[in-house]
Amino acid sequence: MTTGFPAPGSDVYAAQSVCFSGDLGKLVVVAPPLMGVWTLTTTHPASWRRAGTACVAPAADLAPRDALWEVPWAGDSYELIARGTGGFANATLGGMWAGFSDSRWGSASLPFSLSPYGIGGCDLFLSPDGFLPLAFQSGAARWTVTLPRDPALYGVEFFNQAMLYAPGASSSGFGLSTAVGSTVGNR
Repeated sequence: MTTGFPAPGSDVYAAQSVCFSGDLGKLVVVAPPLMGVWTLTTTHPASWRRAGTACVAPAADLAPRDALWEVPWAGDSYELIARGTGGFANATLGGMWAGFSDSRWGSASLPFSLSPYGIGGCDLFLSPDGFLPLAFQSGAARWTVTLPRDPALYGVEFFNQAMLYAPGASSSGFGLSTAVGSTVGNR
C-alpha cells in the first residue's frame, strides 16, 4: 500500500524542490516554471587550497582528512593529515607549522629557503607563527583544530605546513610537506 507521501526534498503545496548541502554552504530552491531558480550561499564560504610545494621531492602530502568535503567551518573541527612520501613514508616524528601569511615573515619574503639550515631544496611557504609537535604513526599524523563560531574568524585565512623527521631520508633527516591555505567560513 502506498502512503502518498511526497518525495524527500519536495514540497507539494508550494510546488518546489529544496536541496541543501551543508558542506558546500549552498541552498538551491527550484520554483515552479517561469519563477526561476535561486541559489543562496554564505557570505563567507569555507575553502582550502594547495599553497606551495615545499621541496623538490616533498616529504609529505598535506590535505584535509576528506579532501573533497572537509573545509574549515566556524563552529566545527577541521583536520589536516600529513602523509609521508618517499624516504619519509616511515617518519615517526615531526610537527605542524601554522601561520597567517604566505607572502611575508617579518621582513623576509616567502617562500623562505631552508637550504642554509640543512634542509636542502626545501622552502617554507608560510609565516611560522606557531608550531605543534606531532607523533607520526605509519608515516602519517593528524592536526585537528576546533574553530570557534566567532564572526571575527569568518573569512580569516591561515596556512599549514608539516615538518617530518626520518633519519637517512635526507642529509639532515628533515623534510617539509606541501603547504595548505585554508579560509574559515560561516554557515
